[in-house]
Amino acid sequence: MGTIETTFYLDKNLTVFKAQGKLIRNDFKEWRTNYYAGTVTSLHLWDLYDADLSEITADLIQLDTQRTKQIAGMRAGGKTAFVADKDLAFGLSRMREIYSEIEELQIEYRTFHNIAEAKEWLGV
Repeated sequence: MGTIETTFYLDKNLTVFKAQGKLIRNDFKEWRTNYYAGTVTSLHLWDLYDADLSEITADLIQLDTQRTKQIAGMRAGGKTAFVADKDLAFGLSRMREIYSEIEELQIEYRTFHNIAEAKEWLGV
């Protein structure tokens, strides 16, 4: 079971999530439940450098996107940047971008290879 460490930068309306270890479906389900019950920012940066996403499937990404759509109004107009250096994490993050477009989420998603580019896109 992996972990998702959450750090808030409220002055920038930004939350950074550092995913570590082997993540499974329940890790993301638990994260979503806890995060959206508390402080929510418009800007998200997901650091996936230390994450093992080998248990995450395209079907799970699609399902998660559909669930996010139900609560996306809380972040309408927001942005989410994924940063991944491994092919699997990068590819799954790109899938999330595509599913988000299909579902017409009110949140913009982009995937990057480095944190500096992601921060620039986020405007922080």
